Amino acid sequence: LCLVFETGSPKEDGGSRFVTSRKGMARFEIDIQGIAAHSGVAKDQGVSAALEAAHQIIAIEALNDSSLGNTVTVGTVQSGTTANTVPEFAKLQIDCRFIDPAQGEVLRDEIRRIANNPSTRQSTALVAPKVELTELCGHEPFVRTDAIERMANRIIDWGADLGLNLEEE
Repeated sequence: LCLVFETGSPKEDGGSRFVTSRKGMARFEIDIQGIAAHSGVAKDQGVSAALEAAHQIIAIEALNDSSLGNTVTVGTVQSGTTANTVPEFAKLQIDCRFIDPAQGEVLRDEIRRIANNPSTRQSTALVAPKVELTELCGHEPFVRTDAIERMANRIIDWGADLGLNLEEE
């Protein structure tokens, strides 16, 4: 028998918590390529990667659903080079968390759908920015099962026998 613990947060009374479940995670990066143009004399010739990024962020953040335990965060946003230039590039980094493996796949599919459908058509040529999605990393959730519950209860009892104040997180 091998037990591997992820430490939990400390208890106020000096006891310890241990983790018996953890959300799954998927991390993405979206690179958006527009067309740079001088904003004072040729703005209509540009395609703003920042504008497309704004639309992508709104659509992605709308995927949050606390009733399902899903959280989606656009954590970093980078765009442009100068204030007087239509931004040629934008980069978003996205973190998704989920309790249910099936919901993780739904979130991945929705991120792909959003990235594959740029929402802005810009410039006199009605050109859409180019959007490239990369899934950087991820892992499935550690789901709390009945067997894990039984083991956690044993660990709590064993800890008490040793004078330790343990609880699940």
